[in-house]
Amino acid sequence: MRQAENIKNQLYEILGVCNIELCKRFYRKDHNYQDHKEIEQAEKKLPPEYVRTLLRKALATGFYFNSAKIMNNAENYLLMYPEGTVVSLDPTCALSVQELYPKYVVFTELGSGFGVPVMRTISAVDGEWILPYMARTKDIDIFRLAGMKFEPKKAVQPKEE
Repeated sequence: MRQAENIKNQLYEILGVCNIELCKRFYRKDHNYQDHKEIEQAEKKLPPEYVRTLLRKALATGFYFNSAKIMNNAENYLLMYPEGTVVSLDPTCALSVQELYPKYVVFTELGSGFGVPVMRTISAVDGEWILPYMARTKDIDIFRLAGMKFEPKKAVQPKEE
């Protein structure tokens, strides 16, 4: 939440430098702005727990690529993509300090630890929010995304004598 507040403050600083009245003429016509205004009005009436759930859903949607599922030992996690990498919670994060180990988490940063990579800036999420996106990662062509042409190696034919 602190990081979200920092981003919000940075955006306000940027807007302070800009001519906000000039900018308002453009974004008032944007349908996203209209949706935002409706949500902003409705948000005032929503219970705080529902707002927190919406925030966690948004984090799960945005950071599904940085998600992990708890292992059987209940201390380490397996990255969902790429599959099989063992990671752990940052020992200073709130979940670790409170000894809470949710089944699924998303994180913003993967750092080095003592033998096992460490997830930082972690949020607990529901697996149902991540799994639909993870199914799509199996269809990703990394070479195409990188702008590379990948041609499978041709099988070497034995020379006939």
